[in-house]
Amino acid sequence: MVTPVYEWVPTTIVAATFLIPEELMREMIEARMPPEADPGALDDAMGFARVWGVIGGIVGAVISPAVMAGLVLVVYNVLLGGEATFRQLFAAATHAFFIAVVGGVITLGLMILSRNADTVLALHLLAPGLDEGY
Repeated sequence: MVTPVYEWVPTTIVAATFLIPEELMREMIEARMPPEADPGALDDAMGFARVWGVIGGIVGAVISPAVMAGLVLVVYNVLLGGEATFRQLFAAATHAFFIAVVGGVITLGLMILSRNADTVLALHLLAPGLDEGY
């Protein structure tokens, strides 16, 4: 039996939080901290990032598709007279969320391999001449 998406998506997001090397995480946080920040604040921010990465991965993976399904339910059923149920729309939103998770996992892999926290996964990578924009 296939594991439902809503069970392995949060697991993937939480696991990704612990796959980021500590020195890369420290570098990302240092880049966003003001220069006059207390040196102990960096350690606090590191712990905060790990904890909220886990909580955000679990809660966000359920809340985001639920909000999206609720909005679609209101627009299509209430305003346009559709007949979809929340359960159907939640399933569709959860499966659509899979695309973002796959992109995040690929970006995380590229970030770890390149040791660069500013790694992005975008269409301009497929066409090098379009670096300046479309």
